[in-house]
Amino acid sequence: MMLLLQLKSTLKFNDAACNKLVSWNQSTHCFSWGGVIWDATGHVVSLDLSSEFISGGFNGSSSLFNLQHLQRLNLASNTFSS
Repeated sequence: MMLLLQLKSTLKFNDAACNKLVSWNQSTHCFSWGGVIWDATGHVVSLDLSSEFISGGFNGSSSLFNLQHLQRLNLASNTFSS
């Protein structure tokens, strides 16, 4: 959960237009967060952040790279730059 909250805090996105990232907060149980699929042991195995109006990019220290059990990642329909 903390890795995802760290990831969210580093992303530039339009919270008025997105649907998934706005559900990521400590007052909502993390298993109900939009775009996140967990395995039976509580590891994130799939992350779908498509069409979340994310802009900018990721640096090498992004918490995204620490999701060791991630098998699927969808970042389609966002605006990334290098």
